[in-house]
Formats: sequence, C-alpha cells, structure tokens
Amino acid sequence: MNIYLKQMIELSKIDNEILGFNPEIEKAKSEYNKIESEKSLILNDIAKLEAKKSEIVDNIERLETGLQELFNDQKIADEKFKSIKKEEELKALTLENDIRKEQIQYDNEEIERNNKILNTIEEELSLKQQELKDFDERLIEAEKSIALKLETIQEKRKEVYEERDKLISTMDKKIYSFYGKIRRWAKDTTAVPVRDQACYGCFIKLSDQTYLEVIKGEDIITCPNCGRLLYLEE
Repeated sequence: MNIYLKQMIELSKIDNEILGFNPEIEKAKSEYNKIESEKSLILNDIAKLEAKKSEIVDNIERLETGLQELFNDQKIADEKFKSIKKEEELKALTLENDIRKEQIQYDNEEIERNNKILNTIEEELSLKQQELKDFDERLIEAEKSIALKLETIQEKRKEVYEERDKLISTMDKKIYSFYGKIRRWAKDTTAVPVRDQACYGCFIKLSDQTYLEVIKGEDIITCPNCGRLLYLEE
C-alpha cells in the first residue's frame, strides 16, 4: 500500500478514536445527571409536602383560636343564663348556645381531620427525607465513579494524542494538508474501505479502472464521486 495513503488511513482511525472520547465523557456525565435529576424531583415533592404541612398547621391554629373564642363566649353565655328573667331572652340565648355548640363540634371534628392529614403528610415527608438521604449517598458514589471514568478516559486520550502527534511528525506536510482538507468535511468518514466495488462513504459503485487502482494500492485514490480516501481492507 502507498506509504502516504497508509499514514492517512492510520491518522483517520486515530482521529476517529479521539472523536469517540466525547460520547464516553457525555455518557459518564449523564449517569450522574440522571441521579441529580431524580433528586430534584424528590426535593420538589418535599417542598410541596412542606407547603401543604404549613397550610394544615395554619388551619389547625385558626380552628383552635376560633374554638377558644367559642369557649370564652360560652362562659359569658353561662353567666347570662343566671340573670335571665324574660322568656324571650332565654329563647334567644338558648338558640345562640345551640348554634355555638354545633360550631364547637364542627371545629373539633375539623381539627381532628386536619391532624390526621398532618400525620399522613409527616409520614410522607419522613419517607421522602430518607429517599433524599439515599440519593445523596448515591450521588457521592456516582461522583467517585465518574471521576475515575473521566480520569481513565483522559489518560487514554492523552496516549492517543501522543500517538497522533508522533504520526503527524513523520508525515509530509503536503500530505497532511491534503488529509486535513478531506477531514474538515468528511469527519469520521475521511478514509473509507471499498466493499463490493463500492465506496463505503457515498455507496456509489466504482468503475473497474478505479477499483483496480484501489486493489493495487500503489497510489492515493479518492472516490470520484465524494472525494473520500479509498482503501481495500486487509
């Protein structure tokens, strides 16, 4: 095979390997981001439960305040009963007393109902807090794992870049420039194999003459259709 073609094919493979590092890095980061995203959902649930708890506590305090006022009114009414002389006043005060008792019963029932809701919310909050704690532990482990993966990737990438620099140092400048022009638009398909007499970059069938030249491997052959470097796989 033509030495220059061989160098460009090798460089293309190295450059493709370098391109492959980015998806590996993103994959490692996405694992952490996924856990962090799930943690955000838990924090959101906790915030909603805290807001609901605050609302229920306010309701209970309001009901208890109203209940205390009703008890105070009841004491005043009890004193009035002792001094009532007219039947009309007795009837009016009795009616007020009955309404007050109904209100007291209702408020007590509402306090009981709100306390049950509060207990349920506190149980859910306790579970969510534990879930949050578990996620924090998972995030710590994920951070360690990702740091290790990224360190390994960086070491591999450094080795590949060193290999690339070493290869480029041996290449003719014109050949490297020629390679760079194709690489700019073809990216990871700069150098492609020929299979079944077709360019595996644009999949156009090659003429018998072009195919024969690729088989010989004596010259740098590019696809007449797309301009990619062509080579025959060993």
